[in-house]
Amino acid sequence: MKRLFIILAITLATATAALAQEKPEQADQTTENTAVELLPGMKYKNLKHIYDYKDYQPSVYESHSPGGMGVASFFIPGLGQMISGEVGRGLAWMGGHLGAYAVTELGFAMLESGEYYGSENLTSYGTLFFLTGLASILAVDICAIVDAVRVAKVRNMYEYDLYKKLYSLDLHPSVNYILTPTGTQPTAGFTLALNF
Repeated sequence: MKRLFIILAITLATATAALAQEKPEQADQTTENTAVELLPGMKYKNLKHIYDYKDYQPSVYESHSPGGMGVASFFIPGLGQMISGEVGRGLAWMGGHLGAYAVTELGFAMLESGEYYGSENLTSYGTLFFLTGLASILAVDICAIVDAVRVAKVRNMYEYDLYKKLYSLDLHPSVNYILTPTGTQPTAGFTLALNF
């Protein structure tokens, strides 16, 4: 049992350290990727290298409310990501929550069994698993809420730019020359340009 816990702790620490490190090549690529062509249906894993959620400005035309997505992920971890169009990401957060819940339940069952059978070893491991599971649930839920808000912000910026790229309506002042019987005469007006 000790070996299993040690292996789990080492795996978790290694995975966390690997995710926390950013390669220098990736940091340089993010500045180069700003000229990337936006395509319909892009996912968050590609968009986060193009857009910075800190640059988000609320708009009347946004389709995903960051606050609403955070609240949705508060009640069901991953729901905010799924509503924002990132179903796989939402299912991963939901799976993480369920995994942490399973560890908590396993710890609780071990704790009860240890108390029932009078085994101090089982009781101590049960307490450890139970507390680890509770801490994991809390961490996963907080991270899911923060991630849902970030996903909504980035998706809003992407959809705004995509819409702006696909459809643009411009009104420009113009000056034209009209041929009249007395000669050419300038006329002022506006030119309406619709691009789609």
